[in-house]
Amino acid sequence: MDNAANSAMPAGLRPNIQSFILADHVYIDSRTGKKIIAGTFNHVHLGASQNSLGRGVFAYLALTNCRGRIEVQLRHLDLADNRVLHRSGMIGFDADDPLQTYELVVEVPPLPLPHEGAYALEAWCNREVAGSIRLGVVRKPKPPAGPEQGKGTHS
Repeated sequence: MDNAANSAMPAGLRPNIQSFILADHVYIDSRTGKKIIAGTFNHVHLGASQNSLGRGVFAYLALTNCRGRIEVQLRHLDLADNRVLHRSGMIGFDADDPLQTYELVVEVPPLPLPHEGAYALEAWCNREVAGSIRLGVVRKPKPPAGPEQGKGTHS
């Protein structure tokens, strides 16, 4: 067999996502390479006028069943209408053992969350959906304006 045939992903072999986690941060231990996943979440509470998380977060993926060149892209969808709100750049790696676990840590920019409801973060591998996670958004109501507002100390 030539190298091109060896590096192509065999028919029927598709990457399998074993873990897909959204977190405030993923630390990588410099000595061991182990991943420390901190602040996992699948729903957020936003202020009434807040339209995004306001900060970046991290996605952790563990993939198996990979062989050849694997191209991964994350897509953020509004599940109310299946509209894609954000796409990451392509993240590529070469895999030579389908039994090995390949870990990816992807920094995700502040995601647009224009309304209360359900969203998804999808992982696409080689132009096919390999898995997704849901993100629920709840809006905190604005506090009522009343005579107590404006009282107190000023800075």
